[in-house]
Amino acid sequence: MSTGVEGLLTYLHQEVDIKANRQRIYDALLDSKQFTVFSGAPAEIKREAGGTFSLFGGLILGRNIELIPHDRIVQAWRPRIGSPASIHWLI
Repeated sequence: MSTGVEGLLTYLHQEVDIKANRQRIYDALLDSKQFTVFSGAPAEIKREAGGTFSLFGGLILGRNIELIPHDRIVQAWRPRIGSPASIHWLI
């Protein structure tokens, strides 16, 4: 983790290996029902670029920036209370 130039931003890089194929992971991250099952918390996901989402019962709110089927998910998100953040998934 590193702190931004003005000390106001925090950057986090995390990699996780998941034993599943790309299509399965992509679908689970962008399908409300599948995300709810694996996370154990309610999710509402609009599965298109520009679509909004609410994860973990509304604790995380965001928007899909770029979607390349079974390859890349780029999202901008933020906690319900707090500053903006973004997440970029490479599948």
